[in-house]
Amino acid sequence: MDHIIRSFASREEANQWAYRVGGKQRLYVITENVETPFTYWVLSETVFKTVKLLPNAFQILSVYE
Repeated sequence: MDHIIRSFASREEANQWAYRVGGKQRLYVITENVETPFTYWVLSETVFKTVKLLPNAFQILSVYE
């Protein structure tokens, strides 16, 4: 379960899913760094560290531990 990547149409759905699934590992809820985001992503810490190499490409909305 180290490589979680899930997409959602709304921030609420992403947060609810991360809250339910979180606890075994850190999960990040992020979105594109654009004026009108289209997708909300839930990423595991392993995946987040890889994506973090792209500066200013996204916004962190929530972190679940």
